[in-house]
Amino acid sequence: MSVNSAKVQRPLSEKFIELFQTMQFVWYSGHIVTLTSGFFYILTFKKFWYRLLYLSVLESFGVIIYQLYFKPKNPISLNSALLDDNLQYFGIAFFFLINSVCYPITIIPFLFFAVFHTLNYTRTCILPLLVDQENEESIKNSRINSISNSILNFTKNYNDKSMKLSSNVEIFTFFWFLIKSIFFRKNAWISLVVYSIFIKLRFENSIYIRNIFKNYEVRFDGLISHPNVPPIVKKIWLNIKISMKKIGSIPLAVPKSQPSSSHSQEETTKTK
Repeated sequence: MSVNSAKVQRPLSEKFIELFQTMQFVWYSGHIVTLTSGFFYILTFKKFWYRLLYLSVLESFGVIIYQLYFKPKNPISLNSALLDDNLQYFGIAFFFLINSVCYPITIIPFLFFAVFHTLNYTRTCILPLLVDQENEESIKNSRINSISNSILNFTKNYNDKSMKLSSNVEIFTFFWFLIKSIFFRKNAWISLVVYSIFIKLRFENSIYIRNIFKNYEVRFDGLISHPNVPPIVKKIWLNIKISMKKIGSIPLAVPKSQPSSSHSQEETTKTK
């Protein structure tokens, strides 16, 4: 048997042990815990699962941040940190973890991230280990290929939709905090300030967020322009639009030459 053939035919346990020792598997494990915690939190609404979910979110994003900035010792400026969506989500997840109040709606985007990252990792890293190299035409390989293609088709068809839905949830959460703060709910003002900074950074960094805000503006313009709407309401809406556009025009960070795409965890490195 040749040396190359011997490497191909390594025991499955040996392949998985090698996989378990990679940073990427640690990242993957974080997403698995996120999904598990989210499932039990939705069933029970117990604070334990909520906290565990956000701990696992910090772990998975922390792996990416470590590989991007600490392992190669890349210098990072404040501006770069503000523009990095990994750091943005790490920061907001940390805030929700230490907050004394649980906000169930805030876990939705992280569950979407976890679903697609888990599926992609399973397709690209786990399923290939199960392939029978000795008999490429085996029924086992056919099933593995079928599963892999199903995952690929699912992620292609629904990834963009999930990004849009996640962005809608983030914007809804912002207005939810705004309404809560108006009625002086517990921790509402602190949550509003922190989440406003987060959503402003997302607005600057995510084409999805900007498009959704624009769509809402067009819809409200259509509603407000109705002849039965009192002039005072139209004036209030106009003032709100002007104020929001002024706020939106003030950057918290200087944009890069090429805007970063949202949810960049998908570009996880495979470095051990």
